[in-house]
Amino acid sequence: MCLPPRLRLLRPRLSLPWAVPSPALPPWSPHDRSHPPVHPHPDPDTSHRPAAPDPLADYVRDRLPGRLRALHSGTIPYTVLLDEQAALLDEITPRLLAESESESESGAGAGAGDDPHGPAAHQLDLLFLLGGHTPYTPPGRAPAAVPGRLLALIHEQARRHPALDTDLSYELLIDLNCRLYEAGHGIRVFSDGPDARHERDFYLGHHRAEPHVRAAADLLRSLALDPSPEHAPAVLAEATRRLADFRAHMTRYRRLPTRSFAYFRRHLHGYAGRGGSASGSFMPGVQLLELALLRPGPAYERFLDEALPRFPYPSRSVITVWRESSRNGVNVADRVAAGQLGPAARRALLLLLDQFIGFRRAHLGIARRQLPDAFVPPPASPPALPPALSSGSGHPAGDPTDPTVGTGGYTITSFLDASVRRLLDLRRVLLDVPPHMAVRPLPTSERSRYGAGRGGRTGTDEGRSGTGPGVRGRA
Repeated sequence: MCLPPRLRLLRPRLSLPWAVPSPALPPWSPHDRSHPPVHPHPDPDTSHRPAAPDPLADYVRDRLPGRLRALHSGTIPYTVLLDEQAALLDEITPRLLAESESESESGAGAGAGDDPHGPAAHQLDLLFLLGGHTPYTPPGRAPAAVPGRLLALIHEQARRHPALDTDLSYELLIDLNCRLYEAGHGIRVFSDGPDARHERDFYLGHHRAEPHVRAAADLLRSLALDPSPEHAPAVLAEATRRLADFRAHMTRYRRLPTRSFAYFRRHLHGYAGRGGSASGSFMPGVQLLELALLRPGPAYERFLDEALPRFPYPSRSVITVWRESSRNGVNVADRVAAGQLGPAARRALLLLLDQFIGFRRAHLGIARRQLPDAFVPPPASPPALPPALSSGSGHPAGDPTDPTVGTGGYTITSFLDASVRRLLDLRRVLLDVPPHMAVRPLPTSERSRYGAGRGGRTGTDEGRSGTGPGVRGRA
């Protein structure tokens, strides 16, 4: 039944329109620690708490978000946070070091395991404490007493367990944080109130989307290793389906409220300009997909040289192996160039490329909506091709005062634009289009069209197959 427009407004709103589907994320209740409360308040019922209390984890999950909000709104001075955390460090440091020494001697806890009381979980909590200080410590300033003690403890943990990161990395923030959440041990967020749900879903969305792109990468890798003409179309069709699932997950972020994202993003930059690692650019599956698809070019090689230590620890050796073999021709583009894929496979590969280009442009459009200052054209005309992927701006990597630099420390427009260019070049080869007729992404000065309109619609999405710069819709 079609309701009149005025009555349609009375329909109850469903869960967050961009977020992970609500069946996987039931509403928070006072007896469920795995979901941040909409309105945090002291919880007198401790029956749901673990038998052995963990002061560090309890503080990060239950108290830190509210303290950061109060500090942000000016209702408490920064000294309150410093004094409170100084007392916490006095309490936890001897026990953490004793536990870490015991686990190091026994060989346990060497990596980012899922033990909620293990060294990886402790490192995650310590880095959340440090991230709380990031917006209040300009780059280059010497750390104050509390952040200095935190840094020392973080580095000591990493010295005893070399697989642990010393920055709030993708592996800790996304992978470990979400696995702990799914096991019922709560999720770490910097936000409180409704913003906590948006931040939680931002992390969960990345975590639950990556298996799809990794499956697509594995399929392309199998095709590059064995370009069987009879199996290639089916392999590419399945890879396209998995890539479409990945794209559907990731394009939900176009409805992430900009205010919520701006609030928690401040904490994801590296402390005092040290360079952050909590960036989607370090999602391994996307990079593996590109290596299976294309031989790495000079700029992409520079990115991998700089970024490899910041990818999740288990993925570094895989990226290294795939990178070397891709250089040696084990990639789908080189199989096409060698004539090892027939017309049906080439058509199937075009559909896959459209999905990948659609995702890359969606990412570009979402970034344009969330970070409009990164897309303001510079005073001088930009070069025809993006420079190296480092910022080149004079700001330290991950500096929150530079709007053009992402949390990974790379210039946002160069990083995203270069990836789209590589894919469009391969698409041109498949279509046998002369180079002078190749479709190129919009220059920065014209990219204001990206993100314009309701919901920041830019580029291609929602089943639209066009990839040219004139295509309207969601990117």
